[in-house]
Amino acid sequence: VESRGEYYDAWGKYATKADLEEDEEEAAAKAAAAAAALRDESARYRPQGYEFRRGHRTKFPDCAAQPGESDVEAAFRVAGERRAAGVASFGEGSVWGAQEAVDAWGQGLLALERFKNLRRHKVLEAVIH
Repeated sequence: VESRGEYYDAWGKYATKADLEEDEEEAAAKAAAAAAALRDESARYRPQGYEFRRGHRTKFPDCAAQPGESDVEAAFRVAGERRAAGVASFGEGSVWGAQEAVDAWGQGLLALERFKNLRRHKVLEAVIH
């Protein structure tokens, strides 16, 4: 027969262990829900552009190729132009100029992403054919 103190000690250990297990299960469920929400958000189609600033969509840049220029060269050219436009806007020293700079730099990043994807696609086409 256990003494009353041993019984309460055993019960305390059991209850603490059960609480920890419940907390771990809740944390795992929250992490799974957050991962699912992030996956859903990143897979969503964004026809208006990409959100670099909260509540404001940055339009995808127009990477139209000029005569004698490939799509890859056009994407790189547009990225450079958007970088220069961002530097000029930021040089104004105003909040509006800083916001315009963020938009221009965001478009430059999107153009560089297009550049990277076009180069990767070009390599894959060479391997396939």
